[in-house]
Amino acid sequence: MNWFRRGSDGRFLWPGFGDNSRVVDWIIRRISGEVSTVDSPIGRLPIVSDLNLDGIDVPQADLDELFSVDAEAWKTEADLTEEFYDTFGDKVPAALRAELASLRYRLDKA
Repeated sequence: MNWFRRGSDGRFLWPGFGDNSRVVDWIIRRISGEVSTVDSPIGRLPIVSDLNLDGIDVPQADLDELFSVDAEAWKTEADLTEEFYDTFGDKVPAALRAELASLRYRLDKA
């Protein structure tokens, strides 16, 4: 989930600023066990209907794009992350490299 994602027209898909507190609200409710998630190759995402969208106008098309997972873009990001890890040599914890490998595996199955 990238709350700072831009649409093809260059505008932000999520209103941002004060409305980011809506995401924090969801996180708190998730920790409290009040809301669930949807599994995706990149992890667990909010169920759109669990987000408090009262008083803001976020078109359904924008929500659909926000919650979509572009596997190829994420694979590219994984490659860039690995290059970044490589700058630290053997100082990167094995768990981080294992998580990156798991991400790639899930993206390949998507």
